[in-house]
Amino acid sequence: MSSIGRQVPVEVLEVIFRMCLPQTDYIVPDLKNAPLVLCHICSAWRKVALVVPRLWCSLSLHLDRRPGAWKTFLESWPGRLVELPLSLSIESDPKVQSYQYFNDHIVKLLLKHAKRWRRLRIDVPSSSLVKLLNASFPLLERLEINPRDPWTHSGVFLSAHDVPRLQRLSLIPGQSDPSSMHVPWDRLTHFHAPNHPFQLKECFPILVKCKNLTQCTIQMSSRSVIQTPVVQQSVPPLLERLRGLVVVGAIYQDSVTLFLEQMKLKLPSLESLELVNLHPGEPFFRPESPIFELGRQSNLRCLRLAGGRPLDGLFDAVIAIPSLREVYLERREGSNEDAESMQIPHAVQEALDMRITHTGFVNSFTLSTV
Repeated sequence: MSSIGRQVPVEVLEVIFRMCLPQTDYIVPDLKNAPLVLCHICSAWRKVALVVPRLWCSLSLHLDRRPGAWKTFLESWPGRLVELPLSLSIESDPKVQSYQYFNDHIVKLLLKHAKRWRRLRIDVPSSSLVKLLNASFPLLERLEINPRDPWTHSGVFLSAHDVPRLQRLSLIPGQSDPSSMHVPWDRLTHFHAPNHPFQLKECFPILVKCKNLTQCTIQMSSRSVIQTPVVQQSVPPLLERLRGLVVVGAIYQDSVTLFLEQMKLKLPSLESLELVNLHPGEPFFRPESPIFELGRQSNLRCLRLAGGRPLDGLFDAVIAIPSLREVYLERREGSNEDAESMQIPHAVQEALDMRITHTGFVNSFTLSTV
């Protein structure tokens, strides 16, 4: 293998090596997979692999390593010499509250490269989380964080100066109130929390501050409670740039209905609305549903429905939203719906087909699984 390795041009090897990388956002160090396996084929390949920066720009670490292995690995990791932006994921067992060996020395080894972090995913105990975010991240664009307990966010403060490029924030399932996080909400373009059940009183202050969102995913708690006067006396959130909104929850019941009615969202640029119904036997639409009003005000073009009983009231939804051009029905993973029971009714298809004649837009009906 060594002789063959020397015969292949270095430029060709670099391309091949990059194509060998796992198709994932964060690469787990594994001697059986690239990039580490490339260093164990032969000395020629190892020499090339160690000087290809893009092989070492992504790293996924788990806090289940032996204490000594952490220090040894971080001090020898080739990515420490790379000058390109880095993607880093740090995870731990949710049942473990703290790791004694995740000490200041390990944190310093990681933070030494903080100025090159572009994408960061942190799912660790609160004590470790606060330590890792105690720095400036001039290149950070995406942050995924797990709010594990109520006091975490009081120690998480990221100003616009600390994260001048931060645009995307995602919440890994957690328990505390994200509204107490100190981040530059007004600079975010993407905010996703599909598995964190919000109450309206948590959701309102966040959306009011997120004036530049273009994409948003949010789950409403079935125990959603808010004092109506609080909303009535407040300025409704105006999200002028929001083009895609995903709402997860009990669509027909009060959680999502309250979200749409009480929040009085103003979304003039909304193009796509996805509703994920967590209740299998529950319909999406009721007479004069607030979904209809939102669709009309926003000139909604695309509606996606997942879970529940999407066919009930679908015709009324199409008629109530004249701008609607695309309908997608998606089965939630693990659901019992079959393809036949989710076929688009003829009346619905006919109603949208009529709009082709007047507008020239192509209508779309799709059944898929999420």
